[in-house]
Amino acid sequence: RKPESQSHTLYWMTPLLIVGGICLWMWWHIPYLWAFVVYATVFHHVRQFYGMLRWYQRLNGRPCDASAFFLYALTGLPFVLFHFRPLGQLQHQGVYTDQDLFFYPQPELFQGGLVLYGLGVLAWLVFEWRLRRRGIREWNRCLAVLGPAALYASCFLLGDSFPAVVFPLLLAHGIPYLAIMSLSLT
Repeated sequence: RKPESQSHTLYWMTPLLIVGGICLWMWWHIPYLWAFVVYATVFHHVRQFYGMLRWYQRLNGRPCDASAFFLYALTGLPFVLFHFRPLGQLQHQGVYTDQDLFFYPQPELFQGGLVLYGLGVLAWLVFEWRLRRRGIREWNRCLAVLGPAALYASCFLLGDSFPAVVFPLLLAHGIPYLAIMSLSLT
């Protein structure tokens, strides 16, 4: 769309800066490029989930800051815990290895984090239950937290190979874009 591409120089400068930055990163042999790609991608995904949550809140006509907190907690904690998982089959499979990402396998920290995650899920369920008792039924907002939380828990806490971790995340990232485009483009 011409009006969109001419609206701001950042529209076309951003991709050029990103490609240039990655080329320089590789040219200068700076370590942890793939770690940066993974962390930037997870950040982008979570922000996309947050954007969808805000959109649903706007459609409902009721902001809900607690839902944003639960979204960040229930997606962020599985990703953090992923770093403490015992590696098992995750080692040396696919594009990424245990050398590309920051792993610190600690079964005790992982188990303690799972307890914390379970408490977070329980707190969210109680929160949603209390809203329903007050007569507030917002399935879109509720599912905007449940979907990403279940996805991140299954990928980062249960995925037994890098494809099992990465592939569902890529699908979950692309499908909302396709849905939004189908609604907004003529």
